[in-house]
Amino acid sequence: MTDIVATEASADPVAPIEAASIEVAPDIAALQTQAPTFPEVAPQAEPATVEVEADVVEAFDPHVSIPESLGVVRRRILEELIDSETRLSVAQFIASMPPGVTRGNVESALLRNFRAGLVERVGAGLYVLAKPKPPEPVKPAAPPPEDEAVWFDALDRWAVDPSSWPVEELGPPPGAPDRRIPWQIEARWADRQRKKQQRRKEAEAVAEKRAVADRELRDKLIAATGGGFTDGSGLSDVSPIRAAMELVPLDRILMAIRHKTDKKVCPQNEPATSWREPRLLKAVAENYCRFVLVPSMVDAWSKAGLAPQKPVDAPKPFARRRIRKRASDAPAAAQCTFR
Repeated sequence: MTDIVATEASADPVAPIEAASIEVAPDIAALQTQAPTFPEVAPQAEPATVEVEADVVEAFDPHVSIPESLGVVRRRILEELIDSETRLSVAQFIASMPPGVTRGNVESALLRNFRAGLVERVGAGLYVLAKPKPPEPVKPAAPPPEDEAVWFDALDRWAVDPSSWPVEELGPPPGAPDRRIPWQIEARWADRQRKKQQRRKEAEAVAEKRAVADRELRDKLIAATGGGFTDGSGLSDVSPIRAAMELVPLDRILMAIRHKTDKKVCPQNEPATSWREPRLLKAVAENYCRFVLVPSMVDAWSKAGLAPQKPVDAPKPFARRRIRKRASDAPAAAQCTFR
């Protein structure tokens, strides 16, 4: 195995710890009280860099691969244990390190590997490679909810925002091969979406037809003014005229607007700026009452109390009856018999 020199810069250097803290006991009290003995090792110069990394390491098999996230010294300890295939002492770890690595660096790396479960202590100052941890059992998936409203609500929110799908509660989102959505729920929801989209298209078509009809009505109203109008947003809103058309015929509405806006009819007429102007709506109402409503009322009142004339009764056709003659009603001569 080739020598590896530690070159990682540390933002927070770790001070060398006492040798006693490296000796790992079965519990924390033994770790703090038991003090191992090490052979004398010549002191070495302090390195310019010190290894610092997190103690939490994901489960892995060191016989197969060593995580790249580990520092140089921690990796070197694992590599020595793999190559030797036996237990090693702290002194042997220190002796195998490249120049510049101190006793404190080795002890700190050993402690971190022990806490991460990468090495095991088998004696006083002796360590071996830890056995790989078995993979954690996969948690069973939660059963799907029985309430259909939960599924439909989640599907509706997913259609608007795919990231809103509750994976932990309902499993993979729609479209995933391993989704847990009941096929009946998914089919009914798809049918609802299809009908909803169809209704939306129909509503858009109706709104488009209404917009075209409103533009045509607006053009007729503007033409009725004879040029007496001021273009603006007020003339685009024909809803007041639509409401009036529920009672008053359109020709009467156009006639009333012409008499109030066309300067040819009256030079004092003011131009129309909105179909909501009270003077225009009042003119429509007065025109309808004067020429339609009032004459019909007068006609109805003038005929009050008069009896309606009945047509001459035609003669009823004669009803023929079939008369059955009895033998006793026959003439006496017919009843005579010759002897």
